Amino acid sequence: MEPFLKSDQYAWKDLNLRFYGLNISSVQSVTLSREVNRVPVYTKDPNYKTVKNGNILYKGTVTLLHSDFQEMVLPKIDLTDLPFIISLTLEKGNTFKSYNIVGCYFTGWDMSYNQGDMFGNITLPFIASNIITV
Repeated sequence: MEPFLKSDQYAWKDLNLRFYGLNISSVQSVTLSREVNRVPVYTKDPNYKTVKNGNILYKGTVTLLHSDFQEMVLPKIDLTDLPFIISLTLEKGNTFKSYNIVGCYFTGWDMSYNQGDMFGNITLPFIASNIITV
C-alpha cells in the first residue's frame, strides 16, 4: 500500500519528534500510512451485499541519525515501551500541511551501516492511534 504521506516529497517547515522529554531535531524522513480493515457482508446471494468498515491502523517509519538514536536509548528502558508525538508542518508550493501524529509507539528498529556512510541512519517503524490535521 502506498503511504499517503512521504515527508521527503515536501519542503519541511517544522518537524518535532517529542520522545520522553527529548526534542529530536535530526529526523531525516517520516512515512505514514492508514489501513482500514474492510469486511464484506453476505446474504443468500453469492455476491456480497455491502462492506463494513473495521479497525483503522496508522503506521509508519521515522528515519533519524544514529547519534539521536543513541540519545533515545535509555538505560533499563525498552524503546518500544514509551509513547511519543510527531508534529509535522510541510510546504509544497504555497500550500502548507500540518499534522499531529499522536499515541505513537515504536514497534522495533532497524540499523544499517554502509561503506562510506558518515552518518548512520536508523529506521524506526511505529504505530499511532490518530492523525490530527491542523
